[in-house]
Amino acid sequence: MMVMLTVKQQHLEKDGRPFFYLADTAWSALTNAELSDWEYYLTKRESQGFNVIQIDLLRQWDASPVAAKREPLAVTYTEQGYVYDYQQLNEDYFARAEKMIQMVVDHGMVPALVLLWANYVPGTWMKELIHNNPMPFDQLHPYVEAVTRRFQKYHPLYLVSGDVNFPDDDPKTLGEITRYYTKVLRVLRQTDPQALATFHINGESTNLPQRLLEGADFFAYQSGHGKPGQDTSFTIPQTMRSRGYTGPIINLEPCYELMPKFDATIKERFNRADVRKAAWQSLLAGANAGVTYGAHGIWSWHTVGAPFLYEHPYDWHEALQAPGADDFSFLKHLAERLNLAELVPQQDDLGAGVLVAKAGDKTIIYSALAKQVDLGALGLTKDSCHVTLVDLATHNFRHPIWSVDGRKIEPFGVTEDALLVCTPK
Repeated sequence: MMVMLTVKQQHLEKDGRPFFYLADTAWSALTNAELSDWEYYLTKRESQGFNVIQIDLLRQWDASPVAAKREPLAVTYTEQGYVYDYQQLNEDYFARAEKMIQMVVDHGMVPALVLLWANYVPGTWMKELIHNNPMPFDQLHPYVEAVTRRFQKYHPLYLVSGDVNFPDDDPKTLGEITRYYTKVLRVLRQTDPQALATFHINGESTNLPQRLLEGADFFAYQSGHGKPGQDTSFTIPQTMRSRGYTGPIINLEPCYELMPKFDATIKERFNRADVRKAAWQSLLAGANAGVTYGAHGIWSWHTVGAPFLYEHPYDWHEALQAPGADDFSFLKHLAERLNLAELVPQQDDLGAGVLVAKAGDKTIIYSALAKQVDLGALGLTKDSCHVTLVDLATHNFRHPIWSVDGRKIEPFGVTEDALLVCTPK
């Protein structure tokens, strides 16, 4: 029996138990993935402990092209791109999509379905990049009603938007984009009132109109793929908590492993350490309801030799083996073991790259690099607490080495980032 997700305070629950949202990103699966490949992919992610798969219901605008041109709507191809007839949903496409969503559920995972990516809405930041016509406003109701009725039995979670911006400096455009997504959310609530819903907004941003924030079941953000903006993994949840937001927060799109870093002086890819850092910083700063992983090549479902939009994606088979996914699996294991659903960020300043939080009687400290951590600054000493040092790169638990004064922990044997779990004696 499938069970609906619910919200309790700052975390999600399933069947009355805390549900740590650990998602993988497969935006382009419905148009690109073959069913046998989809089964292999889901088996891999299930084995790693993922419990949510994020999928675009329509064609992902920046997916890697595939020979099988699966389209969700009647379409006319032109030299400039493609023109959809939004009055004609493609029954074959959605019947196949339903099989794929059933497969997600059969693997014990929750489908997180995007209803309307920003390229289907007029005036968004994508308007100069996309090759499709936007959805007319009067087609929103029949489209949203049809797909939500169809998928309701699989108890999905809905991402009402995809990568959308809400431009404060352009009131007219802001009003139109807000009008679109207000309508989408309203129809969703009428058709599937029990489903959880949130908004996937553009990178490094907290901009979500108040009425949409109030209509969402939790706040979602993306710290994204720009090298200069990686601090938003923790500054965004800190900002939202400082504004008084008390609901769950999830980073739905941290940097993707293997993705080239945007706005980097020297071209380089995000590696497993980068994505792990973004995830742990999100959690310790207050986005502790869960986190999403992504690998460059899976989200666009790229196959070797196919054209691509962003630089040098890996074939999805190869991207599926990227090691960062296991780091996220280990993160979920620790989050559940330490009951991070009850985590409360602290304001203590232990230096750059160090975040502090409380979880019950435990003090949890994340250090982005191996360095000495002064627990004495928190009133913790060798005599007052037990400390477990977790090497997040190797997944090893280490016995802490205290400084002579019994106030500081030395990062002996740790070469990258670490988690310190301090329990009172």
